[in-house]
Amino acid sequence: MAKETKAAILEVSTDDAVSSEKDIIEDLQTHLEKSSSVDYHENVIPCESFKLYSEEENLDGLVLDLKVVVDSPQRHVESFETFISYRISVKTSRPEFAETEYVVRRRYNDFLWLRNKLIESYPTRLIPPLPNKHSLLGHLDRYAKDFIMFRMMMLNRFLNRLVKHPILSYSEHLKVFLTASLTELSSYQKSTGSGLLTKVSGGIYNITLMCNTKEKSLEFEEVKKYLTALTEKLLSFEKVICRIYKDRRELTKGTIQLGLDFEKWASTEITLSPLLLSVGQALSDVSTVHDTLLVNSLEYVALLPVKEYLLYADSVKEALLRRDTVQVQYESSIEEIHRKKNDQMSNNDGDRRFSIWRNNDKEEKLDSSETSSKLITTVENNHDKLQIANEDLRSDLERWNIEKKHDIKCILLALSEHYIQYYQKSLTIWEDSLKKISVPSNKKL
Repeated sequence: MAKETKAAILEVSTDDAVSSEKDIIEDLQTHLEKSSSVDYHENVIPCESFKLYSEEENLDGLVLDLKVVVDSPQRHVESFETFISYRISVKTSRPEFAETEYVVRRRYNDFLWLRNKLIESYPTRLIPPLPNKHSLLGHLDRYAKDFIMFRMMMLNRFLNRLVKHPILSYSEHLKVFLTASLTELSSYQKSTGSGLLTKVSGGIYNITLMCNTKEKSLEFEEVKKYLTALTEKLLSFEKVICRIYKDRRELTKGTIQLGLDFEKWASTEITLSPLLLSVGQALSDVSTVHDTLLVNSLEYVALLPVKEYLLYADSVKEALLRRDTVQVQYESSIEEIHRKKNDQMSNNDGDRRFSIWRNNDKEEKLDSSETSSKLITTVENNHDKLQIANEDLRSDLERWNIEKKHDIKCILLALSEHYIQYYQKSLTIWEDSLKKISVPSNKKL
């Protein structure tokens, strides 16, 4: 079934399937720059920060039996809408899949549907985030090359986080998403709902915020405090990166202008002309390296990955809130059984007080006993749900902590590597320039 459904589209990229995020970025960069169907501007997108962990292994170090790659975006122009779809290439050795390879196309709304269905099916699991529906950066529109590239990489990361998860990767919704044709997916979405339950559940979670849990879980309250601190640090880091980005753009412009000034100066100084031209060329080359490694790439090496991790932190908060909803239901059922017992005690007191006017009502007592039994069963069931929710979230938080440490480390290493490359290349440029302008000791100017 490794085929693509053809549609009336404007090509953005049409290469064969690629095997890593690095290849995705390089492939997309090349073809987007050549494409004339969309007015894209030039931008070099580095690869290092997006390959945050091995594509072949999960967090447990086991070889994956389900692999996915999101690439090759295409712009579809239809009568009532224009949208971007992304190719998803799937390879698997799992027996529940009819074939070993699949190639399908999905749009952003399909990814959104999948995430909503996963939240419905696994409300106490940590569901990875999707990139924002609209541009993260104010100056980009959703058909700009930069926005499409970033969204594609984040969608790829979203799916790879799912297929590496020991529970979510076996979801029937995910299987259909990865294998069904467009017609089959549409029918499945209609039969299972389009995520409306998630929206309704959102109202329940808001009620939870207002009600709050009676007994605070120290374990999960500590997680909430950590998330607040992490969010503050990431936001602070984001602000610093934005400030550095603006300063370095100005530095690039200033270096370019300085190089041009040296070239103009050389035209008026015959004796110093070689020296001035060499320095001017060095400044021009350094500005190019600076622009490539510390300006254009800064957004993708640090800024956008940090923004994505802010979304991930929000996803953890959502999971904690859904867990609190389960606890509120459990506590409400306990309150209900206590209320019922108090009402029963009040009724018994009344029966003894006015027994002279009332007959014994065995049916009423039997109904009360059955109600109490049902309430006890409800409390037990809600208690079991709470224990399951705690274990689910606890295991996912453990995985998230491992992944977070590795990912943030890779972001910082990638940022450091770009600075190292910049200074190494700049040093080489200036050393070459000095060789050209150096004067032998036996000669004078």
